[in-house]
Amino acid sequence: MTSMFIYLSIFFLAFLGILLPRRNHEVYLLLLCVILLFFVGLRFEIGGDWSNYLFRYRLMHYSPNYLSTFSIAEPGYAFLNYYIGGKTPMAYINFICAFFLFLGLFVYLKDQPNPMFSLLIALPYMIFVNGMGYTRQATALGFILLALFYIANRRFIAFIFFIICAAMFHKTALIILAILPFYFIDEKNLKKFLPLIIVGAVLFFISISKLNNLFEAYGEDSTFESGGGLYRHIMNAIPSILFLLNLNFFKKAVPKYFTVLFYLAIGSLFLLLVSFKLSTFSDRLGQFFAIIQISVWPIFLSKFSLRDRIPLGLLIISFYLIFMIYWFQNSEFSKCCWINYKNYLFLN
Repeated sequence: MTSMFIYLSIFFLAFLGILLPRRNHEVYLLLLCVILLFFVGLRFEIGGDWSNYLFRYRLMHYSPNYLSTFSIAEPGYAFLNYYIGGKTPMAYINFICAFFLFLGLFVYLKDQPNPMFSLLIALPYMIFVNGMGYTRQATALGFILLALFYIANRRFIAFIFFIICAAMFHKTALIILAILPFYFIDEKNLKKFLPLIIVGAVLFFISISKLNNLFEAYGEDSTFESGGGLYRHIMNAIPSILFLLNLNFFKKAVPKYFTVLFYLAIGSLFLLLVSFKLSTFSDRLGQFFAIIQISVWPIFLSKFSLRDRIPLGLLIISFYLIFMIYWFQNSEFSKCCWINYKNYLFLN
């Protein structure tokens, strides 16, 4: 329970940030991201796949050459392990990976209407579970957040660069490149591309079983199972549906992020549908599409008057807090790999 108190304390610190004036959010967000960088990056024996990553860490460092590590991990993660690992603790690798996660999170959230509310939503799963359990995927997520920030500002070269960086840590990040056509196809041209989209969807469903086998063989973080994947898809689907039901509102509220959110919403609902047949595939990608949660909820709240906004906001916060407490109390993985939190800074 003592270690669970650490997670609750961080959640409470983020909650305090909501009470600050909006002009102070960026400084407070930066402070919390630095705290989280040391909390996540210097963790010791924490995370569902610590032993799996430790094995890869040793295996890649003692590989005969850098190219031979590509069969173990993507080039970016392999580079860190081959050239930095072995002579230094694995904390150096984790810290660098965590740096990219929180750099992306900070840049993306500071551009949102309510950064501290978004951070609160990100804490239970995106940071505590994903950030501390899926190191490669969490690093890719940081680069994806940077990429989405740049494409929202119509910086397409920077967007492609950061997606490539993300794919250097987790190749599934390339799925985010599919957002590009949404920026170049207007409503008139969409009809021309509709047959191609339909054919692509049919081919996808024909090959669905082979894709699932491919991702299971890929074996990302196999020790930490994809249990609860359906619930995570539902958590993505709810804000996605709210977004699609209020398109005009979101187009006026956040015009530059509208296309990003539209893609994330459609993708989240698509992954929910295919999760019944393609569980491994959809669960891997669903972690990237969880960005829809930290984006939509704060904007959706602004639709209401202050009198209604406060209870609704507290209801959303309570849901994520209950979700976090329930997971820590009932998950076998949390009990073995999260609750007894240890940090390199405080080891004897």
